[in-house]
Amino acid sequence: MLDYFKKYYVQICTAFLLCFVLWAAYGCEPKTRSLIQPRHKVNAKELQVELETLVGMYNIRIDDLKKKLELQQWFFEQAGQFATTGTANPVGVLMSLLSVMGIGAGADNLRVRKKLKNARITTKPENENS
Repeated sequence: MLDYFKKYYVQICTAFLLCFVLWAAYGCEPKTRSLIQPRHKVNAKELQVELETLVGMYNIRIDDLKKKLELQQWFFEQAGQFATTGTANPVGVLMSLLSVMGIGAGADNLRVRKKLKNARITTKPENENS
């Protein structure tokens, strides 16, 4: 039997090496660095979830910036009207401020919470039993 191993030593080692390479290539999932936490490695499915989360956060922040720009533009229009006419409608300004800041902030908070709730998708690795 020892003579058999000596005779076919190269073929046996090659077969074991080939089996290991095939097992490693088929069984090991490719991973890359995470978009959110670069120290962690993630697979393609987890990377897609991270990308969707980042796009959702981007959309929320762009909406917030648009609302702030609209508010800034409104303030400049009111200041321009006051500068040209010399009169201001204090009740109208107060009502506008309260509606923009009060009701808008409450509605915005609800909208943002809903979007964040939908954007927060947590995935566990399939091989983890926790």
